[in-house]
Amino acid sequence: NNNRLQKFSDDGEFLAVIGGVGAEPGRFREPSGVAIDDKGNIYVADFLNHRVQKIGPDGIAATELKDNEGGDFAPRDVVVGSDQSLYVADDAKMRIVKFDRAGAIIASFGSKGTGDGQVEQLTSVAVDDKGDRVFVADPRQGRIVVFDRKGTFIANWPVAEWQGVPNAWYLQDIVIDSERKRIYATSTQTDEVLAFDMIGT
Repeated sequence: NNNRLQKFSDDGEFLAVIGGVGAEPGRFREPSGVAIDDKGNIYVADFLNHRVQKIGPDGIAATELKDNEGGDFAPRDVVVGSDQSLYVADDAKMRIVKFDRAGAIIASFGSKGTGDGQVEQLTSVAVDDKGDRVFVADPRQGRIVVFDRKGTFIANWPVAEWQGVPNAWYLQDIVIDSERKRIYATSTQTDEVLAFDMIGT
């Protein structure tokens, strides 16, 4: 609601505020995802401004990434791969948009629907570079959709805690720990964090 990022030290000491409400560079309207690359640049999914903003390590806005294919663009989440490409969850077209580190779109995959490789509500994305997998939260359909990094559909993983519950889709998040080979998913309606192995168990 404050439309800002807050920066803390490793031990929790408050350091700085970045942003505030607005459409100008460095300001946000419903920031809903954040990631950091190997240079310390910060990428923010600036949902209602229809862009991903790149913020330098000094906290100053550097550039913005937008959809060059036309139409709506509503980035809900962003994650940086080990090759420093960006995977953006586009809640408008129900797809993943992949940018290179220069900000050019190099791939997009997924679409709106109920079939394989489709989503009804896209809230989060996680990438396992070691396993060549991209995981997409589709809580409205009660599942995680799995692709490879080129966008080929691999599997649907049912998430029982997301199924059959009104508003189960709301702000569910997934993250990955490639070293431990675990995927973690929020379950807001049961007040839990769910842990999966890399085959969906």
